[in-house]
Amino acid sequence: MALLVNPKTKSTTDNDIKEYSEAAKLLGVPESSVALPDVTEPANKSGSLFELFRDQKRFWWVVVIWTGISTGTYGVLLWGPTILSQLLKITAHAAAGYFVYASIASILGRVMFSVLPLAIGRRGAAIVGTLGSVLVMLAIFAFYREFIAGWSVFALLVIFGAAFYSGCFSNMTPYVVEVFPVSLGGRAFGLAQAANGVGKILGPVCLALIAGSSDVVSPKATADAIAPAFLFLAACELAALVAIIAYRREPHGKPMEIE
Repeated sequence: MALLVNPKTKSTTDNDIKEYSEAAKLLGVPESSVALPDVTEPANKSGSLFELFRDQKRFWWVVVIWTGISTGTYGVLLWGPTILSQLLKITAHAAAGYFVYASIASILGRVMFSVLPLAIGRRGAAIVGTLGSVLVMLAIFAFYREFIAGWSVFALLVIFGAAFYSGCFSNMTPYVVEVFPVSLGGRAFGLAQAANGVGKILGPVCLALIAGSSDVVSPKATADAIAPAFLFLAACELAALVAIIAYRREPHGKPMEIE
């Protein structure tokens, strides 16, 4: 039996001394023969940004995924009401009402992608989310002018697609953290959010370039820009999908690396 030295003071307390004596009596040995191990607190190693950048493969993997999905998502959220108002010849305020349903679909999607990894893993859920987003964007590209039973196909696809292009965020956030060691998980999350911010900026900028607008801060979407715009958004989601498929590690159900 041995007693632990206080790791902060490296000394024993009165209670330690009393127990030290009792331990010697119980063992039937002199007190001097009872050794106290030198116990110190483990060092908490926090990874640096340089260490994260040194892991080039996973660094750019996070950047591509989060830039791709955020550009696609915020592109739809930014352009959607304006495009819908032009297609249906309604006010922007009325068009924004459709996005209430898109918000509901987004919430349901986030619930779905919080549960889905339990069945198919983080990587599998990420593939489903980005593949669904690509297919929705391509469908909008091909059928945005069509109507089904009086309903705009564009509106239906935006609402349905929100479960994928917005809902998948609930899985992507822990996914990119769990593939890194514990010491770099927080840094990886910060990198993901930085790439997320880049995607938010790319939305209006790319819209301005595609629509030929000179105003990159508040660009005006035009009907002629819908097809190339959603083809571009599909390409962004596709880049994220390719990155997820290329990196084959599945973190679900496995402990994070210590080092």
